[in-house]
Amino acid sequence: MNRAQRRAAARNHPTPPPKESRPLTDPATLALICRLSECPDCCADTELVQSTPGVHVLEVRHDDTCPTYRRMQGDHHA
Repeated sequence: MNRAQRRAAARNHPTPPPKESRPLTDPATLALICRLSECPDCCADTELVQSTPGVHVLEVRHDDTCPTYRRMQGDHHA
């Protein structure tokens, strides 16, 4: 099946229903978000903070010696 055939087939089939989603306040979802956001280069602390109702911010606090953090700071100040 080539690209044109795949696109035609996709047009002829309805889109599947969205997967069941969990509310962001679900503890398992919060833990998963923090775990997936861990820094591979340091022992950064991660915390999901609700800044305003419905708006969440993931705070990642890197170690001072973290190469990823230093690279981000260098890109930011360049």
